[in-house]
Amino acid sequence: MKKYAAKIVAGKVDEIIVAEIAWAESNLEGEWVDCTPSEGDLVVACGWSYDAETNTFTPPPAKPE
Repeated sequence: MKKYAAKIVAGKVDEIIVAEIAWAESNLEGEWVDCTPSEGDLVVACGWSYDAETNTFTPPPAKPE
């Protein structure tokens, strides 16, 4: 299974890479968190909010039509 890491900037997902979190933390600057989806979980995308206290991602609000 592929592993994904998200770069967090000001509480938002700024970038997502295919890599183990340990590799991202050791080799790249910034705050990185694991965002590998479990079965049935939503896939995280850039622009989502990240809550470090609960270790959860939240999609942006839906745009009104």
